[in-house]
Amino acid sequence: MTVEIVPADFPGLEGLCWNRNKTGPIDRETAWALYRANWRFVWQDTLTNDERALIESLEDEFGNGERLLGTDGPPPAFARLITPEEAAEILGIDLVLLERRIRAGRLLCREIDGQIRIGLEDVLALKEAEEKRNALMAEIYEDMEGVDSTPNGPPRKL
Repeated sequence: MTVEIVPADFPGLEGLCWNRNKTGPIDRETAWALYRANWRFVWQDTLTNDERALIESLEDEFGNGERLLGTDGPPPAFARLITPEEAAEILGIDLVLLERRIRAGRLLCREIDGQIRIGLEDVLALKEAEEKRNALMAEIYEDMEGVDSTPNGPPRKL
């Protein structure tokens, strides 16, 4: 009898099953193949003890000495999705302004299981761009201080 795994029971594996039924059982070898091929997208710090035990058993059964747990560190920033609240905090704005940036196309978001998520890398890029723009605006403002608003004196009557 083959033991099957339901991806929805394991958050890391569930995240790797974006293109398949998360509630349908898969065999252990398929689970190993999914973990192995997509390990860079698994946020190891969030794995449950049950999922760690599953991965260790898959490593023993199919890994031929290969280990996934403890390798590669956290996934790259492009693989990390954050909540709108976290994005707003990083940007130093409220949710209304965050929504305006999303509507204007300055920040992309996606819906995952009914929840809005935003790429951390996208938020950090927007923050950098806005900081540069704000610094430039402050420089222009400083340059404009003390400049007479009428460059050639008062307006003349015609």
